[in-house]
Parts: sequence; C-alpha cells; structure tokens
Amino acid sequence: MPLRITLDELERKRRVERDAVLPLDCCAGLLGGGWTAMGEGFPVHVDVRRASQVVEATVRVQGRFAFACSRCAEPLELVADLTFEHRFMRPGSLDAGDLTPEEAAFNADPELSEHDDVAIDLQGLCVEYLLLELPYAPGCPDASTGECARWNEPWQPWDPPPEADDDPDSPWSALRDVDLEKS
Repeated sequence: MPLRITLDELERKRRVERDAVLPLDCCAGLLGGGWTAMGEGFPVHVDVRRASQVVEATVRVQGRFAFACSRCAEPLELVADLTFEHRFMRPGSLDAGDLTPEEAAFNADPELSEHDDVAIDLQGLCVEYLLLELPYAPGCPDASTGECARWNEPWQPWDPPPEADDDPDSPWSALRDVDLEKS
C-alpha cells in the first residue's frame, strides 16, 4: 500500500515524501446518501519526518464529490483540497505517566495517535479528513442565481387576490379579519 510507511524506512531516510492515488472505493459505505465520489481517485501527497520518537506527517489530499443542493436539488460538484498534519508516537506513549517534555508537549495535541511500532498507515486518516470536509447540508455555492435565489428573497406578506373574498361560505373567509400587522 503506497500510504503505509515503515519505521525502518524512516530510520534510514529520516524523511519520506510520497505521492499516491487512493481508490474511490475507500469511501464506500462511508459517504452519506447524497454524496458520490467522482474522478479516478483521490490524489494524495505525504511528507513524513521522524524526530526522536515522534513521527510527523503532513498530508495533502484532494477529492471530487457529486451532490444535490439541499435547497433546490440542483446537481453540483464539490472539490475538496485540504492539508492536515498528524503525529504518531510509539505504542504505549499516550497512556504512560513518564513522558519526556517533547512527548508531553505533543500529548496535548488532538492530532496525535500511536503507531504500531512497525509502520504508519495514512489511508484511514485521509478518508476521515475528506469526509469531515463535506458539509452536512450542502448548497449552491452562489445562492443568488438559479433556483436557490428564490430561497434568499426576504419574506413578504401575501395579499390574497380580491376574488378570494367573494365566497362568504369558504372556510378561509374567517382569515379576512385577521390583522397580521399586530402579531
């Protein structure tokens, strides 16, 4: 797997840069019903460095997703391009009470996890960060045009047409006397 970097490789080189393409099916079953992964895969660039017992990874991942606008149902596309950093420490470091000052400083960081003492696997993190980038209720990027524009208009009170008052037996005729301005 191209996003699995062994600690032996990091021991020899101290820094590993790698480009890969994650397959679209890595998100299978994880995307909500309104999202579809597009393209030939998710391009990823990783830059992994080892400093002492801490492995630092800087990752850039890109993805394209199709969705329907949550307001007007217009089919659209979202391009995600994000960079994140994550740190890995040796097994047992996070729950040990005897941390070095360097490890204690990193321990306060939520972007921290333990490696398995053999390798680090970045594919799962790339998928998680991509999914977190997707909005909960996606909408048109420019809501001032198209179908979404009508949802942005300010609310205007509706004046019924004059013929609505013609039928005194209508159940709606009682609304004629309601004063909306006072409420």
